[in-house]
Amino acid sequence: QGDRSMRGVLIAICAVSYFAAVAVQAETRQSSPTQYGGGAFSPDGSVLAVGTGQGEISLFSPDTGAVVDLLRHRDNRRPEHLAWRPDGKRLVSAGRLALHDMDSRQEISVPAEISKLRMKRIGWSRDGRTLFGVSNQSVIVWSPESGDPPRKLTAKDQYNFSGALSPDAKSLVSMGEQGYVHLFDLASGENRELPTGYGSCECYID
Repeated sequence: QGDRSMRGVLIAICAVSYFAAVAVQAETRQSSPTQYGGGAFSPDGSVLAVGTGQGEISLFSPDTGAVVDLLRHRDNRRPEHLAWRPDGKRLVSAGRLALHDMDSRQEISVPAEISKLRMKRIGWSRDGRTLFGVSNQSVIVWSPESGDPPRKLTAKDQYNFSGALSPDAKSLVSMGEQGYVHLFDLASGENRELPTGYGSCECYID
């Protein structure tokens, strides 16, 4: 396809083929054949973070489509889900859990007990103090700045694939196999299992 002038910003992420960005009134389309995983915009919209098949995170400018920086991982597992802390100062990624300081662009060490967990979904509380992650057999809750160890909550014989933290950070919901919903009270650690039938779904709380 030839170059085309377009207004607006178009971001296309294909997990097996290419990334293309067309900036406001840009005259050229830039594309790079590679493998990409999850993607997420920074809270102010100035940066698009995209996980690569080489285990790195490419930071793109949505305005130009150019790569402005590259975050390195300690292994080469592709980041499949990304989440920015609300203040934009931290970026967390999964499958393997990795935490990056966005001022220094350095990876921050995470506790050994969660460093190798394969996370299906991750996210932050609204105040940025609490990080949650959903892995196959458990969910984790961690406050990186507190120095406290992460909490691991389990739902017996369930395969978790999605989850969300409540706006007040007092409850965590995870979606399990066969359509089950697990609602965790983070103060008591109690788990309420809510059977909702078969099938799969995603869970979001805004």
